[in-house]
Amino acid sequence: METDTQKGMTRAALVLMASTLASRVLGLVREALLAARLGTGVEADAYATAFLLPDLVNTLLAGGFLSLSFVPLYMRALRERGQIQASRFLSAVALFLATGGLVAIGLLWIWAEPALLLMQPGLAGTVAMEKSVHLTRILLPAQLCFLLAGAWNGVQYAHRRFLYPAMAPLVYNVGILAGGWFLAPWMGAEGFAWGVLAGAVVGHLILQAWGVSRTGAGMVSPVGVWADLKAFLWRSLPLMLGLTLGFSSEFLLRRLSGYLGTGAVAEASYAFRLVMVLVALFGQSTGVASYPYMVELAGAGEWTKLQGLINRTLKQLVVFLVPVSFLASVFAHDVVRLAFQRGRFDEAAVVAVALPLTTMVWCVFPWCVQIVLARAMYARGKFWLGAALGTVCVLVAWPAWAFAIDHLGKRGIGPGLVFLVLVQAAVFSVAWRREPDGREAFAGVAKLGLEVALFCAGASAVGWWIGRFLPGPVSGIAGAFLAGGLVAGAAIMRHWPGIDSILSRLRTRFGRT
Repeated sequence: METDTQKGMTRAALVLMASTLASRVLGLVREALLAARLGTGVEADAYATAFLLPDLVNTLLAGGFLSLSFVPLYMRALRERGQIQASRFLSAVALFLATGGLVAIGLLWIWAEPALLLMQPGLAGTVAMEKSVHLTRILLPAQLCFLLAGAWNGVQYAHRRFLYPAMAPLVYNVGILAGGWFLAPWMGAEGFAWGVLAGAVVGHLILQAWGVSRTGAGMVSPVGVWADLKAFLWRSLPLMLGLTLGFSSEFLLRRLSGYLGTGAVAEASYAFRLVMVLVALFGQSTGVASYPYMVELAGAGEWTKLQGLINRTLKQLVVFLVPVSFLASVFAHDVVRLAFQRGRFDEAAVVAVALPLTTMVWCVFPWCVQIVLARAMYARGKFWLGAALGTVCVLVAWPAWAFAIDHLGKRGIGPGLVFLVLVQAAVFSVAWRREPDGREAFAGVAKLGLEVALFCAGASAVGWWIGRFLPGPVSGIAGAFLAGGLVAGAAIMRHWPGIDSILSRLRTRFGRT
């Protein structure tokens, strides 16, 4: 029987996964439109590079991880001192983010060109760099929306309300699609950039402000909350200063591929976005949904329940992500062809993007493991330790990734990313085993992983072999579906973790008992 915590987390995860799936479908449509409009040339390189400085602003103010440090403190203020004091704390955090964001955005807007040259020296003196500077100045203001939405989303998570945060990426992608569809034909990459800004304002600023108002929280005078704000800044500082996996992986991907010639940044970015569909769908959705429950269990010292929650989560990630990784690797060309081949994205571009994707996709499972374990560590209040471990991993993997690209060229992009993520997952796993009952979080995971991998290897081989004899341009996709069906059958017969729960929900949904 599922406990109330499990049921609540499952409902939240399903809401977020449904939203993420819809958002990522829109994201794939967005990337297909981007590929059709821009291809893999100078405009595409410029657009990919233009996100470096905006992402830096988000990282420097811990925007992407804001809820991790904010939610526990907000929940404590709400529980111990009531909604008014919790709203005062929210207002203080929002004021800090708005002030810091405006200063950072203003400085980078003025010095966009030298800052970009520092982060992406491989494009120095190119037309792509000139275009990137202009696009960067359009994208920078959107970060203010993301920063404020980080705090407002945290309030909604604390109140177990996930709908409006789940809608934000959908609206955001619609904005980019609108810019790409209506503006890009005559503005090029700039049309997409204006779509990014519009989507951020509507989806992350206006919609989340409305969502916060529905919780009973609001923006009030931020007085009497200095102790809470100081605790928030202390917890957020390591996330601001540390090299997080999300920022570092994309930054290094773009920086290192910038040395490989025109189009290399765009090719690597297209493959990376396909990988991030899976990471967001499974890892980020699970991490966001589980975090409030991890905070409660860690705060109550219920270590057995906490480790059981993590163990179930890791096993379910094995069941879903190992098969997906096998299929995406074996049928990489077909996946890229289906996702992007239209307009200016020709068969040569398909081959170029599939090259890194074939290996890059193997980082999905360890990346999701790292997301879960990092959030568990943050739920324990160990923000400095988590940030330090992540930073050390990046500093160790960076020269190895650069070495791979120096010696293998474009073939080194995928293995370099996989090495970075594997180091992160391994280090966080070792660190978590030292927590109370930490070994229980990994009980049976390796054995299940080996079983699933063996089934997937056989099914993928069968699907690939049969796909060779099927006619038509979608023969590879047909082979992938066949392989997926074989894995699904094995999952049902072997009762892999999470499968019975899904089948039960499907029977309930369609009226079967």
